[in-house]
Amino acid sequence: MAYYNGDALSEIKKIKGKSDGHLDFDTMPKFAISKNGGRDLGAMISMLTVAIQQLTKRIETLEKKA
Repeated sequence: MAYYNGDALSEIKKIKGKSDGHLDFDTMPKFAISKNGGRDLGAMISMLTVAIQQLTKRIETLEKKA
């Protein structure tokens, strides 16, 4: 499984939903699309983990300022 390296939050913000409630695969980060065109759940988990790390860092920075 590949580990995501980059700005996960920016990539996740670009993901849109369809009117039927499903994700619009055309807006998914290329990192999260498998070679056969489906979702790569391992890649998505890696990206979401990085996003949580980014958010945690932001929260800790804000808490230090308070």
